[in-house]
Amino acid sequence: MVKAAPFVRGSAGWLADPDPAIRACAALSPGCAGQAKATRTILRALIDSWFLEPTAADPWAGDPLPHIAGRLRHALLAAAIDRASDFEELLPAALASVPFSSNLTIAEDWGPLLAAAFPSGYDQGARLTPAQHRYLDALADRDVCWRYTHLVTSWFADVSLPADRNAIRAILTGPRSHQ
Repeated sequence: MVKAAPFVRGSAGWLADPDPAIRACAALSPGCAGQAKATRTILRALIDSWFLEPTAADPWAGDPLPHIAGRLRHALLAAAIDRASDFEELLPAALASVPFSSNLTIAEDWGPLLAAAFPSGYDQGARLTPAQHRYLDALADRDVCWRYTHLVTSWFADVSLPADRNAIRAILTGPRSHQ
């Protein structure tokens, strides 16, 4: 009797799997943490059509995450934040996460993304980078992020931004960086 050799594939080998969910899970593995391909896979998982877009009429209707649960999306976001070289690289994934953000999800998604956008905090009157501006603008337009602002206040305080939507909009009308 011939014994077949076991098929062993490191997590990096799964980055080429045809199933995007398998690629994303492989990219999350600690063994792939330093690999640019894994980071790109994570970012693609967040911005590709894996997530159904909520409708403007009822953003909470249906099942907006048909392929992956919120925990996996949040794990992908955390890994993307940790692995991206800067917020500009992270911006498409950050913008793709906005339709799923609310005041109740700030600890898992848009709070950590704010911290990534403003790693040194916001200096009053400073020019926003284009990426910071686009992300804050998207958040300012998302009504459900601004319900019960006591839930979001500490995240804004941590990056020296006001937790008031109108104050954020005032910052957005100020000068922008041309970087």
